[in-house]
Amino acid sequence: MTRLITIGWESGDLGEQNVAFIGSPGQQYLVNSIVSSSPTPRTPGLYAVRVGVNNAGASAYMSIPLGGPKTEIWVRVGVYLPSNPGLSNTSEGTFIYFWDSAGSRQGDIRLGGSDLSLRAYGASQIASSGQATMGYDSWHTVEVHWLISGTTTGTCEVFLDGGRVINVQGNADTSNTTTLNVNNIGFGMFGGAAGSTQYIFDDIAVNDTLGSYNNSRIFDGRIVWLHPNGPGSNTQLTRGGTDSGANWGQVSEGVPSMAQYVQSSVVGQRDTYALQDLPAGSWFVNSVDAIAYGQLSDPTGGYLAPTIVSGATTNEGTAISLPVSPIYIRQQYEFDPNTSSAWTNAAVNAMEAGVTVR
Repeated sequence: MTRLITIGWESGDLGEQNVAFIGSPGQQYLVNSIVSSSPTPRTPGLYAVRVGVNNAGASAYMSIPLGGPKTEIWVRVGVYLPSNPGLSNTSEGTFIYFWDSAGSRQGDIRLGGSDLSLRAYGASQIASSGQATMGYDSWHTVEVHWLISGTTTGTCEVFLDGGRVINVQGNADTSNTTTLNVNNIGFGMFGGAAGSTQYIFDDIAVNDTLGSYNNSRIFDGRIVWLHPNGPGSNTQLTRGGTDSGANWGQVSEGVPSMAQYVQSSVVGQRDTYALQDLPAGSWFVNSVDAIAYGQLSDPTGGYLAPTIVSGATTNEGTAISLPVSPIYIRQQYEFDPNTSSAWTNAAVNAMEAGVTVR
């Protein structure tokens, strides 16, 4: 697998992904805030996340682990910059941050307050996007290629709305420390601004360069949530909570909750459900995540495995131990398990998703 992160908060819940939300004490402004309007999230998505601060020098951000240290990654994120975000003419607002495995700053991407140019920093400023700037009150796609080759050597590429605006190959000082890796990525506001500052983020994806797929530039894209909308080929669990009259109806709500659910204490039983189709048009699907929301009904122990049905193939993902409080579990599929090839729109539209009790 080479896709490390895919997150768009389309569950409408900040707890959907393993993200730590961090803020300077007493200085957080709209941090931990899901956005469904003002601004409108990137179509066809329904949600984005707002992060910001209310005082100069304060920080509020989300830290996302990569699952292990990396020396080369590709990042894609949708960014919305509200008008008058609090950047002074002399300040810079850091909105993408790279940390090494020792927890120290490795580098970052900043927005210039005087000209709204993008600026890349490692041990010092690597380069600026110059005349290519990020405008207010609209969504932009920012992509970053970050390679650490040595303590003073590396590659830094930054793309804004599809065009490459920073390109330093080989001699970019992308390592601010002697720990030559990136272990976490941060998105948010990292001090230095004057007054109230905020960013809205959506459709985050991160690739490393291993393997033969999802191993390079990600390009613009959207993360969509396909809700259950009918029965699938497996209906073995029983309904709990408010009864919708059908198993798939227990798990089809917009924002997941435990007011309606399906359940079983029998190992091996499973439910899978038909799903909504992809939005209209032709989509290049580079990753599918099967996501479930579940908990134990008692403290005796138990596991759930995300499960999909594609064509003649039923693929049961890794079984996850459940606590007594609800959590999200997920299984990533970069390839269609029925063909071992890239997903087609038809295969996604015909797919079923659910869980197996373990």
